[in-house]
Amino acid sequence: MVESGYSPAEKRAGRRMYTLFGVFNALSYQLLTGNILTLYLIRLGATSSFIGLVSSLAYLSFFFIVIGKKLIQKYGVIRMYGTTWALRYVAIALVLLSIVAADRGNQIAAFAIVFAGVLGFHLFRGIGVVANSPVMGELSEGRDRGRFMSRFQILVAIVTIVTGIAMTLLLIEDAPVTRYLMFIGTGVVLGLVASSIIFRLPEPPNARAGAGRRLILTVLAAFRRRNFRRFALSFGALSALAGMARTFLIVYAKEVYNQSDGEAVFIATVVGGLGAIAMGLFARLVIDRLGAKPMVVLFSTIFTAAIVPAVVTPALGPTGAWVFLGFVFFTVMLGLSGTENAVQNYFYGSIRPREQVNLGIVYLLILGVGGTIGSAFGGVFLDTLVFTIGLTPDVAYRYFFGVMLVMLVGITVGFGRLERLGSRTVRDAFSIIFSLRDLRAITLLNRLERSTTQSTEQRVLKEIGASGSAFSVSGVLERLESPSFGVRLEALAALEGLPMNERVVRALIAEVESGEFTTAHVAARLLGRKKLIEGREALRGKLDSPDYLTRAEAMVALARLGDERSIPRIRDTIVRSDNPRVVMYAAHALRIFGYVESIPSIVDAYKNPILPDYVRDEVIFSLAGICGIDEWFYPIYTTYVVDHVAGAESLREFASREQKRNPIREYDTVRAVIVSLHSERTRSAQRLVSLVRVAQTRSMTPHMGRVWVDAIEDPDLRAHDRLLFLVCAVTVQSLFAGDLG
Repeated sequence: MVESGYSPAEKRAGRRMYTLFGVFNALSYQLLTGNILTLYLIRLGATSSFIGLVSSLAYLSFFFIVIGKKLIQKYGVIRMYGTTWALRYVAIALVLLSIVAADRGNQIAAFAIVFAGVLGFHLFRGIGVVANSPVMGELSEGRDRGRFMSRFQILVAIVTIVTGIAMTLLLIEDAPVTRYLMFIGTGVVLGLVASSIIFRLPEPPNARAGAGRRLILTVLAAFRRRNFRRFALSFGALSALAGMARTFLIVYAKEVYNQSDGEAVFIATVVGGLGAIAMGLFARLVIDRLGAKPMVVLFSTIFTAAIVPAVVTPALGPTGAWVFLGFVFFTVMLGLSGTENAVQNYFYGSIRPREQVNLGIVYLLILGVGGTIGSAFGGVFLDTLVFTIGLTPDVAYRYFFGVMLVMLVGITVGFGRLERLGSRTVRDAFSIIFSLRDLRAITLLNRLERSTTQSTEQRVLKEIGASGSAFSVSGVLERLESPSFGVRLEALAALEGLPMNERVVRALIAEVESGEFTTAHVAARLLGRKKLIEGREALRGKLDSPDYLTRAEAMVALARLGDERSIPRIRDTIVRSDNPRVVMYAAHALRIFGYVESIPSIVDAYKNPILPDYVRDEVIFSLAGICGIDEWFYPIYTTYVVDHVAGAESLREFASREQKRNPIREYDTVRAVIVSLHSERTRSAQRLVSLVRVAQTRSMTPHMGRVWVDAIEDPDLRAHDRLLFLVCAVTVQSLFAGDLG
């Protein structure tokens, strides 16, 4: 049974509100936690162990999400979400009181107040965050899930950068500790604004029913799936390393490279934020096209590579340290935020809407356990290396990041073993990512999907056809279902420039069979040009089609496919049809086949009195092609059509040159026939018959000779000087040793 979610209008409105919530929430979060809180604790004299303990509360909070599940059943998602989000900002306001204890010299009390405020902040966050899974799951539902989530990540990263720049300017070397409290107070106010926006989000329709399902049954069912077990293990390990990286990279910048508070904040928030933006821009471009799994592997690989420089930790001067730390923070945040974004995409793509609440809890618990272990272990591990073993900070951090590097290699391998869930293989995805042509094709496909007018779709389809990327094929095939004739026509034209595959062949055959009077003729042309022999049967079925465009293209396509079974029907068509296009295409098809046995049928078609001259010209070129003189004959005939005297002179000059090279006895007769062919047609025709009979004794086959004699002696055909000019040219070539037939 299909599970209904938000209506399109609710989704659009909900996405706008959620984006606005994200702006205020990100501003508040940057001012209340993370780097600001870590730097504030350093100013209060906290150890790495205490900093790690406080940081771990962000992940420990997820153990309270079961309470949120119960509250959803009673109050609904949005009411519970907004209320608990507001309470968490009220709780962290306690941190503002810690300065009172610190000023009185009671450091333990100050730390206790900070711990209590942060604990309350994350406790209510843990209760409320369970509501985020059904909200985000419903808002991101659809083919553009990855693009929406990446766009949201970009927005959060931009807010992070702006906030980071502002904090850098305010956190000068001698900034008073009260400035940190100013940041925290502002964060509380912005957080309350964000909480009020939550109440304007639409209620997820499946959330209460999902919350009513027993958690333990959902969890057991999920862990019975091998793929979910692999996902949980790799994601849990990633969460631990994320906790270690986010907590201690800024401490690393201060303790190893002696960065000031302002410098450390700038590198962590602004440069790291730029890495997150770069991730978002790239993920937004490709994730919906390639799928979540290859993106998880890609970004996890980048995260792994980004840790390598930190393992080395070279000794550097001030400028070198800035460049080095900037590179590390940029690449770490690009890889880490990219992995987390892709993992979230993978998670939502692997579960059903009714599982969003319960499995969302599992997701958050894994995140919480992993993050708690990572943050707490990181602090204890560093203190052990520095204070117990006695290592210098730079050496201690080499060991710290070395452990992370080994774990990341294992995590990346684990992610590579996940099921694809409809995504491309990792190898295919990587080949696309490193191909500028395919990346451009993805950009064009995204533009095509966002197009809202026929003209825009047609313009983009034209660009896609010029790209030549096989990646574009699926997107173009979807446009064959468009109700617009112009869009379908442009889609077929685009396919001509793209590689063929089985899906394209099936689509073209279906278009030939069902697209008469619209686009069947274009599909028929493509089947022939691409030499797709699978389409022969469908093309044969259109040789008698009432749609003359399809009928004409089917004949030429079958000729290109070498379908000799269709030759008799094409010969019959060219004789019986009065349609100029059908006659021209039939003549062209017989020319492609190249059998001299088709010449009588083509000559009979020439006699049709209603055919215009341009059709007769095409018939003549087809005859010339079968005789093998089309390339040589074309410029001479073109001249003759414009000026018969000049055309005859061109043929006479050719005969004169050949006479000097290879003399024949009949040259004088040849020259006389050429010169008088237009002015003395009857007499010239009689002479031409004698020349044809001579040519039959040399290189012209008897069959072809009889055809030309019959044509010359036919009064209806003899009236056409252009046909006689062709016969004369064929005969001249034959007399001078050309092999014609």
